[in-house]
Amino acid sequence: IFRNKIFWIGFACMFGKICYDIAGYFILDLPKIMVMEHRDYNNIPVARDFPPFNVRVHPFLMGLAYHCPLNILFNFWFFYVVNIVKEGMMNRTGFAVGLEGQPATPREILTLEAHGALVVLVVWSVWVARGHLKETFQKAFAGLRSEDDGVPVTYRAAWLGFLASAVFMLGWFVSVGFNVPVALLQMALLFIIYFGMAKYAAATGFVFLRVPGNKGVLILKSILGTADFSPRNLIGMMIVDRNGFAGHPIRMLSIPATAHFFRMLGSALRRHPLIFLALPVSLLVGYTVQCWANISNVHTWGGMNVGMPGVWVGMQNQIPTIEGTELTYFDSEKLFVWVFGGIEAVLLTILASRYTTWPIHPLGLAFPTNYGFSAFLVWLPKFIVLRVGGVSLYRRSIPFWYGIVFGYLVGIWATKLVDITFFPFVRAYGTAHTVHEQW
Repeated sequence: IFRNKIFWIGFACMFGKICYDIAGYFILDLPKIMVMEHRDYNNIPVARDFPPFNVRVHPFLMGLAYHCPLNILFNFWFFYVVNIVKEGMMNRTGFAVGLEGQPATPREILTLEAHGALVVLVVWSVWVARGHLKETFQKAFAGLRSEDDGVPVTYRAAWLGFLASAVFMLGWFVSVGFNVPVALLQMALLFIIYFGMAKYAAATGFVFLRVPGNKGVLILKSILGTADFSPRNLIGMMIVDRNGFAGHPIRMLSIPATAHFFRMLGSALRRHPLIFLALPVSLLVGYTVQCWANISNVHTWGGMNVGMPGVWVGMQNQIPTIEGTELTYFDSEKLFVWVFGGIEAVLLTILASRYTTWPIHPLGLAFPTNYGFSAFLVWLPKFIVLRVGGVSLYRRSIPFWYGIVFGYLVGIWATKLVDITFFPFVRAYGTAHTVHEQW
């Protein structure tokens, strides 16, 4: 691919922009191109009480999302615009649901709606695969192991691993503070989130999926309230909802990455024993190192000085709930919003399956994204390419987007190299120049 001129055109576009920004480190009067900056720098006001429209360009997302099906890309930016309109209208009119004293904010209403849609998509996916799941179970345990064609692991290993993981997680939840019923409920929500992330990231190629309701804790507290949960259960929820448990609460990229990892290896290495040794070892080493680094930094510099204030504030906000001074109760109106989101997903799924030209897919409803503008910037050229040149032109254009990704990554590396070489003092105090920011 490095011999492809189209690849180097994409590389030059992105790497050239970053080199221009690097020049601005030394020429302070050089105006900076702000299209890739933090989201707060790229917000365009829409109207009073409406959330802003974010026009940040995310090259990494765009380069990878070019493989995403066209209708899915359309729905990501379409629902981004729809959610801005819905939230703004609810703010402007004062619309709210919920019991007196615990109304849901417009953002919470949209989260409940999206999570209800996600549950329907996951349940529907499992239901559609019921025949295959039954077949794999029979091949694993009913004397049909000779027909086991499981890749990258055998069906028996997959089922035993799933059951062992479930038992371990249940025991861990109980040891953290959950009672068994709440632990099972929390596990079900986690399964929905992990399964949905892994399946739809693999199916669409859009790896920047944003999970509604974090890891299910927000949904539990919003619908069921906190009055019926013991302090131990509430503390357990808080621990599960933080970054330390399976990654960031919104985007748990480590889960879908496993499937892509085996795909990348190819058929010759998928079942090699070294792979199954390397995966758990790398996970254990990485987790241990990051725990040690965080604890060391906190004890050396103080938690409030090393980027941890959000964690402490989040924990402090839970104190009134745990103490019982700010309790909430089961809310049927919020439950209705959650069910309504599921009904929307059912209707959209039926329409998408009955009519091939139906443009709206429930995936955009179930996975709201902050990168709607970047999705639009990918959807529009892909739409034009397919209309003008068909599949052949689309395939010829793919190296351009690979060049965008490669230029972006090399640009990040170049920025860090410049910082280390010319700005070591600035970098040591955490104010170095940045290219990639999560938000």
